[in-house]
Amino acid sequence: MTIDGVILFASITIFSLVLFVISLLSYWKYGKLRRLFISIIFFMFFTRSVLLSFGLFYPQVETFTSSVYIWVFDLAILAILYITSLKK
Repeated sequence: MTIDGVILFASITIFSLVLFVISLLSYWKYGKLRRLFISIIFFMFFTRSVLLSFGLFYPQVETFTSSVYIWVFDLAILAILYITSLKK
C-alpha cells in the first residue's frame, strides 16, 4: 500500500472516531435511543478500521482481516443502521 493509501485509511479511522465521540456526547445531552444506536455504528466503523489497519502492519493478522469476520462486522453495522432508520 502506498503512503497516500495509508494516510487516507488513517484519516477515515480518525474521522470515524471523531464522529463516534460527537454522537456519544449528543446521546448524553439528549438521551435519545436513536443517537445511541448511531454512536454504536460509528464505534463499529472505528473498530473495523482499526482491525483492518492491523492487517496492513502485521501480516499474521491479515488472515483475520480478510476472513468472514469483517463481513459479519459489516452485516452487523448495516443491521444496526437499518434498525436505527426504522426507530421513531
